[in-house]
Amino acid sequence: MAVTLKKLSKMLDCDISTISRVLNNKPNRVSPEKKSEIMKLAEKVGYISNRNAQSLASGKTNLIGVMVRHVTDSIFAQYIESIDNYLSSRNYSVIPFISYESPERERNCLAALQQKQIDAMISLFYNEANEESYRQLKLQGHNLIFRAADIEKKIDFDAVYFDIGTGYYHLCKHLFEKGCHNIAVLGGYIAEEIRSGKISSQSRHFVKAHEDAGLKIGSHQGIPCSNNSNDVYAKLNSFIKNETYLPDALIVQSPDKLLGAIKALADNNLKIPDDINICVMGDTDICNLLPVPVTSWAQPLDDVACCLAELAVERLNGSDAPPHHISFKSELIERDSTMKPISNKRRRRTSFFTLIELLIVITIVAILAGLLLPALKKAREQGIRISCANNMKQMHLACMGYAGSYSDFMPLAYFTKWDSSIGYRTCWISLIHPFINGKDFDAGGPNTSPVVNCPAGPDQIYGYTAGKPLSNYMYSNYLGFYSTIWGYPTDELYGPHRLSRCVAPSKSAILIDGKNVTKSSILYEITTALYAANYADIRHLTGSNVLFVDGHIENGKILSRTDEEIQAIFRWKYNWKP
Repeated sequence: MAVTLKKLSKMLDCDISTISRVLNNKPNRVSPEKKSEIMKLAEKVGYISNRNAQSLASGKTNLIGVMVRHVTDSIFAQYIESIDNYLSSRNYSVIPFISYESPERERNCLAALQQKQIDAMISLFYNEANEESYRQLKLQGHNLIFRAADIEKKIDFDAVYFDIGTGYYHLCKHLFEKGCHNIAVLGGYIAEEIRSGKISSQSRHFVKAHEDAGLKIGSHQGIPCSNNSNDVYAKLNSFIKNETYLPDALIVQSPDKLLGAIKALADNNLKIPDDINICVMGDTDICNLLPVPVTSWAQPLDDVACCLAELAVERLNGSDAPPHHISFKSELIERDSTMKPISNKRRRRTSFFTLIELLIVITIVAILAGLLLPALKKAREQGIRISCANNMKQMHLACMGYAGSYSDFMPLAYFTKWDSSIGYRTCWISLIHPFINGKDFDAGGPNTSPVVNCPAGPDQIYGYTAGKPLSNYMYSNYLGFYSTIWGYPTDELYGPHRLSRCVAPSKSAILIDGKNVTKSSILYEITTALYAANYADIRHLTGSNVLFVDGHIENGKILSRTDEEIQAIFRWKYNWKP
């Protein structure tokens, strides 16, 4: 059974009102000895006061609300703890309220004050969006006390002022003195305003510091993120990997973001303070316990908390004095994270080239280009030569396919009576083309295979008929022809040739890179070096590709050969068995 005041009264042989005054910390006209006796017995029997009964009797709850934006913010947590320590000694309890930065959620929290669930509300921020709600509560006689950080105007409430915003000015100035010129802000309203370019009272001190230093700010200096360490890490890590100009200093909006920020820097091999200086708004134990202690803009947190609690108690005790406006100053605590000045070498990472540096770079690039371009050109030409050789290989297979289908005869150089309207149908290409892609040759039309043209000689594609491009390869005229007037030549040099009668297939050329001097023929008759100069095109480096009966390809300097060597290669008469 619960112990009541009546039971305590019987046990102590003392009236109830005396015991009540002692237990409610109002021991008027009670001797110290009696007070001590009452307190010891109440503790011994486990007496617990009835708060509801007290509230009904006094009209007070002895509860004071403390409203914060985020309960996970260590700064706000310290404020709640300090306020609670002060108020508990005065018989008040603290109830935290969380707005989550939502004006609507804040109004719901303020309803607890209006409904007399609490006696007063200490808000650790002042939200201009809810000024009308504040005004209505004041008119109704409710007690509101604000921690008014960076509110320029004097509000009509008890308020404790201190300078968070000017902290950005002093931190920037401190970093400029260390040689930093590209300072980024991680998290908070200021980062969002810098990123969006919408500068307001929140970020004006940051802008003013840069203006005083003769510097302009850019959107890349704002890195918005939430208060979650994983989000801090993700946003800063992405920023470092994707941003062109990396910062040489970082101002972190709160100590809770330090762990995520430091991990992102470490994962990108940025050392503090060698590669980047870092400092933080607010000061908690973590700032001094990190491997590299972090410079901070320290708020007088305990002083502000006690002042807020004292103002609340004063109002609850019936003070009707005009609103109190009390100001505190923050201070810069310099630690190892900004102790080392940024060197010129590090600063150059995020600055533009000087004229001399630019000229040096251009000179080096020019030298490298001079060294590399010939090699690149040679490699490109070598690739084209190989592509040409592959074309010849496919045409050789087509010739072999033709011979296999037509009693071992090689394709004729040309056949039938000349007719300019169908001239392109009467040459060697039209005979082998079906063996290349299964379609009839149409002289540059959609059926024409690219194999019949060397990629290095597009301006040498000529043929019998104007407007009908044939090929820039030339075929040996010695492979024979047929005429409806003369029939087959009786001269074995120009007559049809069977493949099996070639006695020197590795020495008998059938196809070359052609140079169509007359712009009409795609046939060659090479007997001397002079003729070779007229027909052979030096397309590939210093030579021409030549296809032989056995299918191998040589890239040779035809023009440097003797007449005897040329006849041995290009006149089939000498390599042919009758």
